[in-house]
Amino acid sequence: MIASGKALRARTSMLSGNAVRRALTGSGSAAVLPTIQATTTEMRTWVQQHHSSSTPSLRFKSTAAVEPIKATADLMVQNEASPPSPPRRKVVKKGKNLTFVPRKAPVALTEKARTFFRSLLKTNKKPSVAGIILNYHQSSTGEPRMVFSFDFVESTQLSPDDEGVSLEVQDDGSPKPPDQSMDDGLPKLYIHHNAFMKVLGGTLDVDLDKFRPLLFDREGNEMDPNA
Repeated sequence: MIASGKALRARTSMLSGNAVRRALTGSGSAAVLPTIQATTTEMRTWVQQHHSSSTPSLRFKSTAAVEPIKATADLMVQNEASPPSPPRRKVVKKGKNLTFVPRKAPVALTEKARTFFRSLLKTNKKPSVAGIILNYHQSSTGEPRMVFSFDFVESTQLSPDDEGVSLEVQDDGSPKPPDQSMDDGLPKLYIHHNAFMKVLGGTLDVDLDKFRPLLFDREGNEMDPNA
């Protein structure tokens, strides 16, 4: 292609030079016009002969070069028109409210605590009892201190802010997660909303001798309700 271009420019210069020399020798405008017309015709013929075979390849290369640019432009327009959707959080619809379902329970239960709470619920035959509730409140003895406690709770006593923890386990022995236990209709351990932030991430056990809950933090240290 480069060689053909150089040949075309050389041929054009030679023909143009001949026409100019004829005009300068006094042939007049009548002689110059046929010369220019002949030169133009000869140039067109030469271009058709030397470039007819290369034109398709040029057209193909030009199209191939433009396609990626066009595709990129289309993609940019599409991205501007349709921004990526933010990641979705799992929600469960309850009546008119949307409830966010956590992936893990707020507290873990030792096997002893799980067995103990299930045994308590089996001894209570009241159909209104929804489970056991873990609370955090001032001592009932009148002392100026806070304590953890648990008791039976009825459905009407539960607040929407109280968090349920399943007392069931899966086939592999792992705790039943909230998204599977939320509406299973089984009795649960409920974390009172007053205690939620205090016990979040801890492990719940029970002191069978004193009939009281024991809570441990992530490092295994017993939680002090007054700390």
